[in-house]
Amino acid sequence: AAVNDVCWNPSQGLHLLTCSGDDRDAVLKVWDLGASTSMPLTTLTGHAAGILSAGWCPHDETLLLTTAKDNRTLLWDLQTLRPVAELPNAAAEAELQQKQQQQTQQ
Repeated sequence: AAVNDVCWNPSQGLHLLTCSGDDRDAVLKVWDLGASTSMPLTTLTGHAAGILSAGWCPHDETLLLTTAKDNRTLLWDLQTLRPVAELPNAAAEAELQQKQQQQTQQ
């Protein structure tokens, strides 16, 4: 899958993230280039569509943030290798509220 974004760990110079923008293979890979340039440390999945961007928390290197075409922003914990939170999407919430208002008016 094509790499859509790359992000270096702010405190570990040989650690980086790559993410795939491919809707069929939306994965986030964590690399330790000191250990291997051909095999990632881990591959994370959780988005339903291609990942647009990824970032490492500048204050806690165990936390990552991703945004994707599925309109979700996920906070990942590298200790559990899972998303631990989903940040609210203002546009999606506004659309949901509008639909709920329409339903109550009917």
